[in-house]
Amino acid sequence: MHRPFDALAIGSIYLDIHYSKFPFDSKIGINTETETVGSQVLLSVGGSAANFAQVGANLGMTTALLGKIGQDRVGKIVTEELSKLKIQQLIFTDPEVQTNVSSHFTNPQGNTIQTTGGSANAALNPEDALRVVRNYFDKISTLYIGSYFKLTMLQPGYQQLVIDARKAGIDVLLDHGMVSNVVREEHISKVKSLIGHVTYYRPNEREFTTIWGVDTIEAGFKKLLQLPSRPEIVVTRGDQGAIGLDVEGHTFMVPSFSVTPKNAVGAGDSFNAGYLFARRQGKNMQAAITIAHAVAAIRISENTLPTWDQVSKLLKHA
Repeated sequence: MHRPFDALAIGSIYLDIHYSKFPFDSKIGINTETETVGSQVLLSVGGSAANFAQVGANLGMTTALLGKIGQDRVGKIVTEELSKLKIQQLIFTDPEVQTNVSSHFTNPQGNTIQTTGGSANAALNPEDALRVVRNYFDKISTLYIGSYFKLTMLQPGYQQLVIDARKAGIDVLLDHGMVSNVVREEHISKVKSLIGHVTYYRPNEREFTTIWGVDTIEAGFKKLLQLPSRPEIVVTRGDQGAIGLDVEGHTFMVPSFSVTPKNAVGAGDSFNAGYLFARRQGKNMQAAITIAHAVAAIRISENTLPTWDQVSKLLKHA
């Protein structure tokens, strides 16, 4: 069956404001009651699903994006930016909500501070969203689930959706995101039960060890090896690279590329897009992780959406 879309991404959408080379101490943060002046600012569309869809599209995949924004000026900027890429916009708009905005401050050392506001993401109706995804079952090869913990209203319907998607021959990539202070044990239990049904599971080291209640990635892998079925797992470790566990139980340690970050926001989402792109090109896990590292490296060091030409050049000169 021909499926016109490589991936449909469902998750949060933000207008991101990036402040690069912003002077703050990594331990203290930004001082209150003062004016701190940075030298660079950039607007872009962000959020896990939006980042994934944009990077994937720029690499050459056909992507669709499902989320919610407000009928406000910020929402118009979001749709204008997304229209520059060939992304199928399955985006609900609502005059009663505000499009989410996220501000990211990155200091010269690469440390970041993030603030967010808005109400559109939390207002995404689960019945409408999951209905749209099901209507695309015959059109998509992969379902990307981002911002799992942020979109709590969708959690009750995810497991059956994923089971049905897998029965329909659709791969599922899950990136649940950070385990923040508002994540409860019931949310963690739900995502752990979901992991056995997805194709690809993509946490970072801190997220992974927190979810599985372990001190090391290796200890977490031992727990997952006890599951009756498990996905491909790739745990990223920032500048220390990534560790992968394939479905046969083999592990792969793959170094990352050494770059100077201008903005580290979206690195994980970019990695995900690069990994799926490579796997859909028939690359094995180790090669796919290397390509994903290259995509993420370009994203954070060039502050732009990576192209396959850029990735190829970085791989060639590595």
